[in-house]
Amino acid sequence: MALYVILVIRTMKEIAYFTIMFLGCIFTFANAIYILNRQRMYAYPQADQTGNMTASEEVAEIEPLYDNAVNNGVINAMIN
Repeated sequence: MALYVILVIRTMKEIAYFTIMFLGCIFTFANAIYILNRQRMYAYPQADQTGNMTASEEVAEIEPLYDNAVNNGVINAMIN
């Protein structure tokens, strides 16, 4: 019986390293999706050929990249 307990404990310790790396990857992609979604929500006016922004253009809302599951943008990005 003790052999199985030791086996389970060692397995959990080795899975911990993978879990930390996996969560790091999930947070990295969630950060990128969160930033892209925040920038996509508002369309910025285009600059003319001289590089000046035209004042007559209005800021238009665009559809978000993903639907809101909860009211927190960071958690939504992690879910999606």
